[in-house]
Amino acid sequence: MTEIAASKEEIEELLRNNQRVIKLARETREDIDRTLRESRVRTERILANLRRAGLLRD
Repeated sequence: MTEIAASKEEIEELLRNNQRVIKLARETREDIDRTLRESRVRTERILANLRRAGLLRD
Protein backbone atom coordinates (compact mmCIF):
# COMPACT_ATOMS: atom_id res chain seq x y z
CA MET A 1 0.00 0.00 0.00
CA THR A 2 1.15 3.48 -0.80
CA GLU A 3 0.42 6.27 1.64
CA ILE A 4 -0.74 9.58 0.29
CA ALA A 5 0.74 12.58 2.05
CA ALA A 6 -1.74 14.82 3.86
CA SER A 7 -2.44 18.17 2.31
CA LYS A 8 -1.32 21.38 3.99
CA GLU A 9 -4.95 22.12 4.92
CA GLU A 10 -5.38 18.71 6.53
CA ILE A 11 -2.19 19.16 8.52
CA GLU A 12 -3.30 22.62 9.67
CA GLU A 13 -6.71 21.26 10.70
CA LEU A 14 -5.05 18.45 12.68
CA LEU A 15 -2.79 20.99 14.37
CA ARG A 16 -5.80 23.13 15.34
CA ASN A 17 -7.59 20.07 16.69
CA ASN A 18 -4.52 19.07 18.71
CA GLN A 19 -4.25 22.57 20.15
CA ARG A 20 -7.92 22.48 21.19
CA VAL A 21 -7.43 19.10 22.85
CA ILE A 22 -4.34 20.31 24.71
CA LYS A 23 -6.22 23.41 25.92
CA LEU A 24 -9.14 21.28 27.10
CA ALA A 25 -6.75 18.89 28.90
CA ARG A 26 -5.08 21.81 30.70
CA GLU A 27 -8.43 23.27 31.74
CA THR A 28 -9.59 19.87 32.96
CA ARG A 29 -6.39 19.37 34.96
CA GLU A 30 -6.82 22.83 36.53
CA ASP A 31 -10.43 21.98 37.44
CA ILE A 32 -9.33 18.71 39.04
CA ASP A 33 -6.54 20.43 40.99
CA ARG A 34 -8.96 23.11 42.24
CA THR A 35 -11.51 20.48 43.26
CA LEU A 36 -8.88 18.52 45.17
CA ARG A 37 -7.72 21.65 47.01
CA GLU A 38 -11.29 22.55 47.95
CA SER A 39 -11.96 18.98 49.04
CA ARG A 40 -8.93 18.97 51.34
CA VAL A 41 -10.09 22.20 52.98
CA ARG A 42 -13.61 20.82 53.50
CA THR A 43 -12.24 17.56 54.91
CA GLU A 44 -10.00 19.41 57.37
CA ARG A 45 -12.94 21.59 58.46
CA ILE A 46 -15.20 18.56 58.95
CA LEU A 47 -12.54 16.71 60.95
CA ALA A 48 -11.98 19.79 63.14
CA ASN A 49 -15.73 20.03 63.79
CA LEU A 50 -15.88 16.35 64.72
CA ARG A 51 -12.93 16.75 67.10
CA ARG A 52 -14.55 19.77 68.77
CA ALA A 53 -17.76 17.79 69.17
CA GLY A 54 -15.78 15.00 70.83
CA LEU A 55 -16.69 12.49 68.14
CA LEU A 56 -13.16 12.06 66.85
CA ARG A 57 -9.90 11.67 68.71
CA ASP A 58 -6.88 13.83 67.94
